[in-house]
Amino acid sequence: MKPIKIIIIGIFVLSAGLIGLLFQQKSNRINDQLSKKSLGWNPVAIKKMVIKREGHDSILLTKGEGIWKTNRKFDGMGVASQVLLYLSTIQIENSQSQILDYAIFLNPISLTTYDKNAAPINRILIGKDVAPGVCAARLNDEISVKLLHSNLNNKSLRILLDSLL
Repeated sequence: MKPIKIIIIGIFVLSAGLIGLLFQQKSNRINDQLSKKSLGWNPVAIKKMVIKREGHDSILLTKGEGIWKTNRKFDGMGVASQVLLYLSTIQIENSQSQILDYAIFLNPISLTTYDKNAAPINRILIGKDVAPGVCAARLNDEISVKLLHSNLNNKSLRILLDSLL
């Protein structure tokens, strides 16, 4: 076999391998996005959010005519935008260690999202931070504890919501 044929075959094999790797990486990203959408993290679908913590006033955020309104006097910080951006980039992982529920969920923050028909989409019970930028949470009243973080934000969801309350 001539050296040119070997080089051409080698290029085709290498190209096929690279295409396979790119396809696998793209499918992993698509699966991550689909899992978020199955949990309702599509920011366009969320029309109302309620943020609660015992001993504090609740924050009610509603979207009407394309504008987010709050039960507070002025939303100068863009509370809804910050929360929606976090939810759209959220990473959800199963907790690998045994987290003591009573210690983590002593003073939880509750975030409930609703669609345009006022039907609940998701309910997140947010516990304490377990690492920098990572908080423990329960999603939709499940028993299992999940770890939430965002690659685009170094704050945890708890710190973000705590600063709003």
